[in-house]
Amino acid sequence: MNFIKEWKNEKVVSCIIILFVLLMGMLYRYVEFTKGWDLLLMVLFFYIGFISKQFRTNLLESRGLKIWMAVYIVILLINIAFTRQFDFLFDNLWKLVCTTFIVLLLIGLTKSEEKTFSNVMEKSFLLLNAFWIANLFVLAMQVTGSGFMIKAKWLETNSFYLDQCCGLFGNSGTHQLGFFTVFMLIYNLVY
Repeated sequence: MNFIKEWKNEKVVSCIIILFVLLMGMLYRYVEFTKGWDLLLMVLFFYIGFISKQFRTNLLESRGLKIWMAVYIVILLINIAFTRQFDFLFDNLWKLVCTTFIVLLLIGLTKSEEKTFSNVMEKSFLLLNAFWIANLFVLAMQVTGSGFMIKAKWLETNSFYLDQCCGLFGNSGTHQLGFFTVFMLIYNLVY
């Protein structure tokens, strides 16, 4: 019975969601269980939206979010209207939807559970830095040309080796490596 009460506690659910988003950012593409992660993310989004009135209110009243979403949808529609090739349309739309859920979760949680968000980020200092150091080690091994922790099937889909040198971020994850590098720099400076 206590377990059920804990799952109705917004702070506990918020902590779980924040940790899940951090874990997703670190291992999502390397583990390659992306559809499962995406579905779990959406379930968590709707669950916190269901139990937290403050979360719903923050999302619905955020003027900046409404403007961002309107611009986002207009750009998306323009891209769809002017493209001639639809091979990757649905896959890309799915990725955009999942990214949107992450953005909405983080915006809603940072406004409704600011203290909880700050606490989780402070307590994740060692985890994030350990992951960063491990990532740098793997990346250093990869740039030597050894193929360390690069799956053969990734090279089949993208044979440009340097695109696969991204540490623990998975298939062609150099952009994620770049974002994570900037995040860790800012995170450590703030900490």
